[in-house]
Amino acid sequence: PLLEITINGIRDRRVSSQLVPWAAISTVSVEAVGRRKMLVLDLDATAGKRLTRSPSQQPRANRRGLTISMTGLNGTFEDLVAALRRAEEETRG
Repeated sequence: PLLEITINGIRDRRVSSQLVPWAAISTVSVEAVGRRKMLVLDLDATAGKRLTRSPSQQPRANRRGLTISMTGLNGTFEDLVAALRRAEEETRG
């Protein structure tokens, strides 16, 4: 899958093949551009430097971390948020 959300972290293969562990994400916020919503993951400095970004996908990787939208994927933004909540609940046990 292009986008994976697990109890270990999140991976958007459109940006990088690497899994971003939850511990490396300092904040999660929502930004909107017109009617399109995007999830912004602010990464701690160490994780941001380690993340290998595909040169062709640089627009999705910003200086703060990762920006994830559902554009081009099956599902909705609400599905993305629900998956994040489930992973968070599973992580807490």
